[in-house]
Amino acid sequence: MNLTLSTPKLALRLWQSHLLMIVLGFIAFDTNDFIETNKVITGIATVFFLGIYFILCYNEANRCAKNDVNHKCDGGCKKGLVAGLLATVPALLILLLSKVIPIPEFLSFFPTFPEDWYRLYMAIYEGLLSFTGDGLLMKLLIMLPLPLVSTLGYCTGRKKKNLMEDLEGGLHKLVYEKKQ
Repeated sequence: MNLTLSTPKLALRLWQSHLLMIVLGFIAFDTNDFIETNKVITGIATVFFLGIYFILCYNEANRCAKNDVNHKCDGGCKKGLVAGLLATVPALLILLLSKVIPIPEFLSFFPTFPEDWYRLYMAIYEGLLSFTGDGLLMKLLIMLPLPLVSTLGYCTGRKKKNLMEDLEGGLHKLVYEKKQ
């Protein structure tokens, strides 16, 4: 059994994490009226979901890098970056469709259908979009953290380190260590 992942397979794993977060983001943001009622709650929920999402992506890239090093097929730091960039391709395609497909004149009072698909696909970023607006530049900027997180996860995994385990160990000491 091959435990190492190629770059496209790592990208697919990162994309699967995004799909999981779409479900959670849809439940949190699109089944109620957080956005209309309280932007603070929306912001807190967005930070929470993005934290979970980035931890999932980091751990996946980190685990992949550790397996690659153990099996002596290290892909270098660029493997994490390329996988993260490949995982953002669906969001870029949906964003491109939302900008290219024209709205028929008789439907101009409805939002665009590709725009609705983009909002659904990027549901976990809803709080950021509600604070910063829906500009094209902002939509492109919110896609940058995934390649950065996957690169960080892969680079630390190559050195057989895991920032999440270090953070967990530090919190464990903080909570359970007796004060003298």
